[in-house]
Amino acid sequence: HPSREVTVDGFERTLQSNHLGHFLLTSLLFESNLATRDGRGCTVINVSSITHRCAEETHGEQRTEADFGYDFDNMNCDIAYSGEAYCQAKLANVLFTRELQRRADLHTPGWLTAVSLEPGGVATDIWRNVLGYDPRTFDKRCDSGEELSQPPNRGIIDKLSSRVFYRVATQVERGANVQIWLAYLHASERKAIKRGQHYDEFRTVRP
Repeated sequence: HPSREVTVDGFERTLQSNHLGHFLLTSLLFESNLATRDGRGCTVINVSSITHRCAEETHGEQRTEADFGYDFDNMNCDIAYSGEAYCQAKLANVLFTRELQRRADLHTPGWLTAVSLEPGGVATDIWRNVLGYDPRTFDKRCDSGEELSQPPNRGIIDKLSSRVFYRVATQVERGANVQIWLAYLHASERKAIKRGQHYDEFRTVRP
């Protein structure tokens, strides 16, 4: 989002929609025993982003030398807000996955598999605030009930490059390939999934 917003719950909107929602859903599945009721255990698949690698512990400041990692002092973007909020939220997905796996293994090894993934650069609606190009049709935007406004005043080069991006980026339908593959492995042969690990769009485990 181009500017900082706080939800009715008091959390910065990017953090809540991209991470706290994942956390809450997982917690509620365990609370209601939906995650374990069939006796076979379960697999938790968190969709992160390649941008998690860009998270910096800088409180939004411009620095020549940045410490890469989660900015715990600026979790709610109270100190500063920027596009960094998305990178932080996506790193939180990965850290949550690893910690969930660690705790599950301490409790009863083997009953839960937690993995995270990055689907690659997918041509979704999320890019419209960054690239200034909205891939949706006018009718779709009207149907969603949003207030339509003119896109940011950008040069012809920016407009052309954004259109090229939407042509070459992974299309939305293919952007779900990795999570579907991981869900299939859970249903067929769970041992093939490396617990607590992070997968890229090529189904390869990344450090």
